[in-house]
Amino acid sequence: MIAKIVSYLWPMLTETTTELTRAIAMLQTGGILAIPTETVYGLAANALDAHAVSEIYRIKQRPKNHPLILHFGKLNDVLPYVSEFPEDAERLASHFWPGPLTLLLKKTEKVPGYLTGASPFVGVRIPAHPLLLTLLNQISFPLAAPSANPYGMVSPTEVSHVVHQLGGKIPLILDGGPCCEGIESTIVGFQEDKAIVYRLGSLELDDIATVLGYIPEIVHGSTEKPLTSGMVKFHYATQTPLYFMDEFPLYEGDAVYLFLFEIPSGFVGLNSRVLSENQSLKEVARNLYAFLHTADASGAPKIYIERPPNEGIGRSILDRLQRATAKFRA
Repeated sequence: MIAKIVSYLWPMLTETTTELTRAIAMLQTGGILAIPTETVYGLAANALDAHAVSEIYRIKQRPKNHPLILHFGKLNDVLPYVSEFPEDAERLASHFWPGPLTLLLKKTEKVPGYLTGASPFVGVRIPAHPLLLTLLNQISFPLAAPSANPYGMVSPTEVSHVVHQLGGKIPLILDGGPCCEGIESTIVGFQEDKAIVYRLGSLELDDIATVLGYIPEIVHGSTEKPLTSGMVKFHYATQTPLYFMDEFPLYEGDAVYLFLFEIPSGFVGLNSRVLSENQSLKEVARNLYAFLHTADASGAPKIYIERPPNEGIGRSILDRLQRATAKFRA
């Protein structure tokens, strides 16, 4: 199977009616396709179609006990699927939806157990990508849409990544351009009505704290029976061994070196790149997966990356890299 790629120019929606209608028809009849979001590309299906969802798990080779996040077009569509909406959840939703925020809330009977690994909670999100919002507001069901890549591997932020990783397994890819955030959504749950961050992501902890008036607790550690996405120890990994530079200070000439802001004076590595020449951690986050995909495809025996600071969006970047390097340090 060769995936058909349908391209759009954003923010202008031009000549999309026919292919968007086709994509909607595919979803309504149990089909699977790749969709753009502002975070990463997703592998989407009707969340209420058990067979379609099972195809997501099969194509990704994702463990069945790993919950899926539901994507909606507007808040009123979310409400029938959650039994409680704490006040702090409302505050976050009003500030950050549409956007890279997933709320982990108690589910209603409308949410099938196969979506949540039998957990009483479900992750819900209203994404900000205009193409996806257009699609979501023309269907009557939520989309289950984990990242469009094999389980545990680097997430895709460009269509070329989806083609390389899954192109022969899915019939349609909606091309919304490069993802503007570059890493997954931040997942926030609630205990005793207080926010808890279960997955660091594109929405910064400091921004959440500004809205809530307190810094939420972060759930650290990993589990093989996660409450939500992104909580396992080994994740977001390249096939090429990936290490932090500060753990291996000796230079290896044939390795790829990824620096945050600049290549140090006197560094002689020919295969070196800078993730943000503007010295912006937001740009580092946006470029991270794309640079890892390129380095992984280079044929180099190893990849070394500079450790980001544990502050701002750097916390989320560091979380991804700690999980990505974990299997090579085990």
